[in-house]
Amino acid sequence: MDRLARLANVLKKVALAAAVLLGAFHVKLLAAHALSGQLSDSGLLLRWLLAAALVMGLVVVQRQGKSMVHSREAVAIWLLAALLHGPSLISRFDAVGAPALPEAASTLAQAAAASVAALGLGLLLVLFMARRRPELRRRVYAAPSPFALSRALDAGAYFLFAPRPPPA
Repeated sequence: MDRLARLANVLKKVALAAAVLLGAFHVKLLAAHALSGQLSDSGLLLRWLLAAALVMGLVVVQRQGKSMVHSREAVAIWLLAALLHGPSLISRFDAVGAPALPEAASTLAQAAAASVAALGLGLLLVLFMARRRPELRRRVYAAPSPFALSRALDAGAYFLFAPRPPPA
């Protein structure tokens, strides 16, 4: 087994562990709401029922053999799940305890920096793998320019983004 396959295997295990921990947290949260009697609130009960429907939607997407991350259906379900968390986040902040604007901007900047760093590390990993394995190297033209278009017709070159397949 080569290093790329081992890395993919480790990443799958880490993602599975994260999903199990996230599920356990939500089961604990549901149990706490049920034991404290908060589920008598119709808004909270409706959100939990919608959450169960979203989980079932993810199960259907997985059984159809589609990606739970990259397919259109899964992206729509994850977006609805993010929107479902909005009321619980708003209810945590009152007028006095709301975070200050500089703290929010600082948090957003840190999140953006972490995203850019992760993207950069991913790009470095791809470039490293392309250097180590020559068969992964191909000429890719992401943005057309006069010089790139003239070389795009060479054998072995292709565009990075094609909005539709070529005509048959």
